[in-house]
Amino acid sequence: MNKLTKIFVGVDVSKDHLDIHLFPLSKSFRVQNTDAGLKKLTKELSLHENIECIAFESTGGYESKMARTLQKAEYQTWLIDPVCIKSFIRSEGIKAKTDMIDAKMIALFASQKKRKYVPKPLSDDHIELRALVKRKEALTKMIAEEKRRLVHPLQTVTCRLSITDMIQILEQQKSKIDRMITKAIASNNEWGRRAEIMRSIPGVGEVTAAVLVSYMPELGSVDHKKIAALMGVAPYSKESGYYKGKASIYAGRFAPRLPLYMATLTGVRCNPVLKEFYTRLRNAGKPAKVALVAAMRKLLSIINAMLRDQIPWKTASC
Repeated sequence: MNKLTKIFVGVDVSKDHLDIHLFPLSKSFRVQNTDAGLKKLTKELSLHENIECIAFESTGGYESKMARTLQKAEYQTWLIDPVCIKSFIRSEGIKAKTDMIDAKMIALFASQKKRKYVPKPLSDDHIELRALVKRKEALTKMIAEEKRRLVHPLQTVTCRLSITDMIQILEQQKSKIDRMITKAIASNNEWGRRAEIMRSIPGVGEVTAAVLVSYMPELGSVDHKKIAALMGVAPYSKESGYYKGKASIYAGRFAPRLPLYMATLTGVRCNPVLKEFYTRLRNAGKPAKVALVAAMRKLLSIINAMLRDQIPWKTASC
């Protein structure tokens, strides 16, 4: 059994297999991205003491099963933004590109960098809720696509009947998923309370509350700057020498950002706090989109503070 002080594991994830590198052991191997392969991986890792963390990139969900398996085995996992890894590889002067090289560089990155934020592992129930919310998003997009096809002038009568039937089926499926989401949130005391607090805010409805419960479990547990960065509504400056560029938002979680945007659109009309804030920015000469993004940050900060303090909406306290 190896007794090195710290071992950093880098994993390059693909649909079919996982490439693993152990640093500083210089040991690499490959397993299938299946239950059998994950069992082999955990068995191999159990031979080594003092594994500091297991790092891997976000790969569209193909890393999810591995992450849950390793977390259940009580390993520290680190989901890294692929942009960070690509920049790190370029900084190391690496020109070649293979899965094993990527795994090695991920392990090296983990050994040299420190995480600024350690997310709380999601429970199986939370993973199921997020999957339901994601499925509802997909169904909503499919319904919108079919409705656009329905009004196209080149559609024949037969095709319009087919499209109408498909829209009806998709609407039924969406309603079914909606009921499952509502039931899941209502059956969990913590989720139910969080959703209730968010729905008390003028402009925030059931859809926005459900998405935020699903995608933003950090709400109420981190400061407003960090939650804005996680959501992707934090402004980043662009200045160099005499150049003074416009600050803009970057990265973050797209899925919850869209319903937050829609809630803000409603909020700047019916929420007295957001309306006053947005109007003040517009009167100061800020462009509409800039003022709207600032209002999104304001709304997110309000939600974050309310969930932190576990209090419903009160205009006077905001």
